[in-house]
Amino acid sequence: MSGCDRIKKAASLAQAGEGGHQVVPLEAVREIALPEGLTVREFEAELLQNNLVPLRYLRNIGTLGMDGQAKLLLSSAAVVGCGGLGGWIIELLARLGVGRLTLIDGDVFSESNLNRQALCTEANLGRNKAEAAAARVREINGAVEAIPYPVMMTKANAETLLEKNEKSEKKSIVFDALDNLPSRLLLLETSQALGIPMIHGAIAGWWGQVADVGDGALASLWRNKGEKGVETIVGTPGFTPSYTASMQVALGVRMLIGKKTPTGLLWLDLEGPALEKISL
Repeated sequence: MSGCDRIKKAASLAQAGEGGHQVVPLEAVREIALPEGLTVREFEAELLQNNLVPLRYLRNIGTLGMDGQAKLLLSSAAVVGCGGLGGWIIELLARLGVGRLTLIDGDVFSESNLNRQALCTEANLGRNKAEAAAARVREINGAVEAIPYPVMMTKANAETLLEKNEKSEKKSIVFDALDNLPSRLLLLETSQALGIPMIHGAIAGWWGQVADVGDGALASLWRNKGEKGVETIVGTPGFTPSYTASMQVALGVRMLIGKKTPTGLLWLDLEGPALEKISL
């Protein structure tokens, strides 16, 4: 079946949706794509490029637009750290339809994670976080390719993990969801060396910080500052990572769809509450 014929068939199965859009249900997407040897992801992007909306993304379109949603489907992101910040980031990226997710974490869930980590449940205590994250992505959005790497990022493997996966696709963006400064500095230096934009996030107590890292200012702040920050004293309640992760994803999506991202560091104070931009 030609691309034109696929679109015609999809249009014949489309329904009227909000905002005057013609929407194609998931069952119809699968019915057309899979016998053609296309992935659901590929066909969803094809539909959007022909003014048809996969129904799952209908509530994204008014904000992101058809072109923006197609760009997300064709993007590839890495999330380094699949715990407090990473779990919420992964949940949002899957629902948004960011097409390929590389999920990196060698740690396993422990009981102390239950208060704040979206992917941690009583049933999966002891399970690797990256593998649990990939399973969650597949539950939410089967069009998204989720590739788990149940390893810690080190100097020896960092470039390999970020630069390529099995399909040799360079990442469009990387999300920092780490919990210690040496690993964060390694991620920053590796992403800069590879030319991959990085969205930084960190959390503690009532506070979070987020930045689109485009220069070396954060690196200079992190060097020689020990391993952990104030979170070892004040802890991290569940509302802080969920809010901070949402800000990281919002910045990342702006970048992926071609919108300008704010410079500097965003300081989030949920006790205030307040949001402040700090020039680096």
